[in-house]
Amino acid sequence: RGENLVSNTFVGRGVQVQAILRHVDEALEGRIRNSIADQAASAARQNLLAQIEALQNEVSDNDLSTHLSDFFNAWSQLANNPRDNSLRSLVVQNGDKLASFIQNLKQDLGDLCLQVDHAIGGATAAADDLLNRIEVLNQQIVTQEGGGGRVAHSLRDERDLVLGELAEYLDISVNEQPSGVVDVFVGSLPLVLNGDSRGLEV
Repeated sequence: RGENLVSNTFVGRGVQVQAILRHVDEALEGRIRNSIADQAASAARQNLLAQIEALQNEVSDNDLSTHLSDFFNAWSQLANNPRDNSLRSLVVQNGDKLASFIQNLKQDLGDLCLQVDHAIGGATAAADDLLNRIEVLNQQIVTQEGGGGRVAHSLRDERDLVLGELAEYLDISVNEQPSGVVDVFVGSLPLVLNGDSRGLEV
């Protein structure tokens, strides 16, 4: 806008902000969260399978298939010469190696299982923390907006960030209520219902 001081001469009075609008495509946000969940799940699966692969060590000569082959080959040789004491000793020696390898593999896989259980516990605690943050943000949004047409932009942005973090742990879907709170589901199971966290535990 301007003010006409003299003929054909205007002096501007600046810009006035009438409103700040927040526009979010919820369908796109949902797809982004699904992609985050898929990527996180794939990364976790790849990490676990890589550890199992390292324990099995199948690309070397010190693996289960090699020890099994050596053991049964020793038996085949003994079957051809049953009275050969050196072949009998070879069968026993290869049997000991095979048994030792299997025992070590069992121990290592058991240790890995305990690590995975511990990681699941930590991830569950972190996800439960995020659910509690969503509950708090839901309450703050309802309080700030108060049904008066105001929009709590920064709180809604923060809640979207927390939902993105939660998607790294769970494949979630989100449903916003008219009050402004969001409900969070895994499949049909509600984790946040009517804006309140229902908690998460192993």
